[in-house]
Amino acid sequence: GFEAPWFIVISPLKYCDLHCPGCYANADRSETYLSYDLLKKIASDAKKIGIKFVTISGGEPFIYWDKKKKKNLLDFFEANSDMYFQVYTNGTSLVDKDLAEEELGEREKNNDKKAIACLKRIRKVAKRNKKLYGRENIAPLLAELGNVAPAISQEGFEEETDSRRGEGMYLLIQNARKNLTSHGVLHGFSITYTRENADIVTREDFMDELIRENASFGWYFLYIPKGRSPDIRIVATPEQRMRLREFVWEMRNKKPVFIGDFWNDGPWVGGCIAGARKYFHIRADGKITPCVFADFSIGKIDEDFYQKGKTLKDVVQHPAFRYIRKRQLDIENKCAPCCIIDNPEILRDVVERFNLEPALPGEEEVVKGKTAEFLDWYSEEVKKISKDLWEKIKQGKLDTKNVKLSKVVENYERRNKDRVFYETRVHSV
Repeated sequence: GFEAPWFIVISPLKYCDLHCPGCYANADRSETYLSYDLLKKIASDAKKIGIKFVTISGGEPFIYWDKKKKKNLLDFFEANSDMYFQVYTNGTSLVDKDLAEEELGEREKNNDKKAIACLKRIRKVAKRNKKLYGRENIAPLLAELGNVAPAISQEGFEEETDSRRGEGMYLLIQNARKNLTSHGVLHGFSITYTRENADIVTREDFMDELIRENASFGWYFLYIPKGRSPDIRIVATPEQRMRLREFVWEMRNKKPVFIGDFWNDGPWVGGCIAGARKYFHIRADGKITPCVFADFSIGKIDEDFYQKGKTLKDVVQHPAFRYIRKRQLDIENKCAPCCIIDNPEILRDVVERFNLEPALPGEEEVVKGKTAEFLDWYSEEVKKISKDLWEKIKQGKLDTKNVKLSKVVENYERRNKDRVFYETRVHSV
């Protein structure tokens, strides 16, 4: 009755050196972080149940520093050379100061505000890297490790990125990509898809630019109205969401880059992957949640599990997670797979049934209040607009010579049902 998830997401710290509007994690300048010993224990535990891939989120991960143990994030990666890590990052720690001085120095002399802002950030980061890692440029260290792939966040071109992330950030990200590429470090991108940037980030020339900057992979994430100052007005419309799906599928057939679409790829992965069906999240405060976008906690990894003699296997088999996996079977349309925004009644049911506590201030708005009312409307619209596509997928009309998506869907449906059946026999849900 046990099946390990594909991966786990760990947010080792809450601290971030940026302050982006709408940050889903509400990252700030607090010193909340997972101890290095706890990180090692989680990694060791994960390997015991067969998990070898870990996604690192934040906060800004590369700022991590355990004061007691004098350990940074690269120490953790080195200690787990038999695992692979994808790191979502704002890119500030991945810069090359010398390259920036060479490329932007003249613009700085000419009072170019963006160049001035970028160089100010990079010089500050170089000092921070020197303190944390013993050197200003950490790209050679990542290259030597060989088990880390940074995914740098941006919002579009320069105007969109600087508007949300701060002046000079677009230039900084370009510097970071050049730096990583020059040292042979695999890297990618991460895009938050909103009503405001939807038309920009689904342009072919935008993807071409990312490819020219040697991004090998990338992820699109829908903006979810949670975290810092949630705003339902910038949630991508159902029509924009469908456009994103079309764009990503088109680019996969045309461009030399792997692209993941966290919501729209539901048919390819058997629907919602949260609740330890394929992954779960451990926050910087130790709280365990079913998804990085569903901040309702089943308990703390140390106090409620390890200190009581439990392991990650017990996390996976927690009653709330088993119930989520059972309720996921009720989601027929895998083009609308999410238990938060597409089927909000499921998250509400889980939170109420297991009395799950919000792990973020204001998170309760997702399951009640104005945000919940909006999600009721949004979910119905998404189901309506994606219904025909889902029927075509099931009927095999989108199958190709090489990929039978209808069979992928059938296989996952059978496996998901079998897993819940056996789990129900072993445990009482």
